[in-house]
Amino acid sequence: MMMSMSLLADADLLELSEIDPTIKQSPRYATNENFTGKKVDGYNVKKIVIKRKAALKLKQVQEYFQKYGYTLVIYDAYRPKRAVKNFVRWSKNKDISTKKRYYPTLDKSILFEKGYICETSSHCKGYTADLTIMQLGKPLQEVNIKERTLKNKEKISFLDDGTVDMGTSFDCFHEASHHNSDLVNEVAQKNRKFLEDTMHKFGFTTIKEEWWHYTLKDTDSSEDYDIPIE
Repeated sequence: MMMSMSLLADADLLELSEIDPTIKQSPRYATNENFTGKKVDGYNVKKIVIKRKAALKLKQVQEYFQKYGYTLVIYDAYRPKRAVKNFVRWSKNKDISTKKRYYPTLDKSILFEKGYICETSSHCKGYTADLTIMQLGKPLQEVNIKERTLKNKEKISFLDDGTVDMGTSFDCFHEASHHNSDLVNEVAQKNRKFLEDTMHKFGFTTIKEEWWHYTLKDTDSSEDYDIPIE
């Protein structure tokens, strides 16, 4: 454990709570509540770890959101390379127990092709975070699975954890999770725009496939790390 923490420090990685303990954390890959259905390799404790520069920026984002009555919620940030390898192995096995909740209309074998999972991940560099917002003073709750009807009448699972409604839940691998999707209602579209505009204001970029995915711009070209979170 001490060795891993020393390696994290050498890589300028730290626990987000050291920079801002007010940011809520829901590290899903350290639990069974994620698209693999099991705790993911490298996530040995429920902590969000991230590069110091990104953590300091998230602190600024948090202060901004708090003025409007919201708080950040972080699902994932730094991701050990062994976790990505875990995702690759999962994509090749026959277990589809999480399909209804996380990839209802896709075969798991094409999740890489569709861009929802990658064999290399910006998360491994420590500058990327999967996040959303929720109202200040409201507690995170255990996932409550609900049925959600999209505008094309398709039904998907919605994993309600008390955060602001973005139309789909974190890690829902579906076209409805794309930033500019018109499959979600206008309220969700406005919520996504509020989140995106704010993150852009503080120097974060995103990808089209996932409304929750943000990477800090103008960073060094750091290596991909495989230090377990302990």
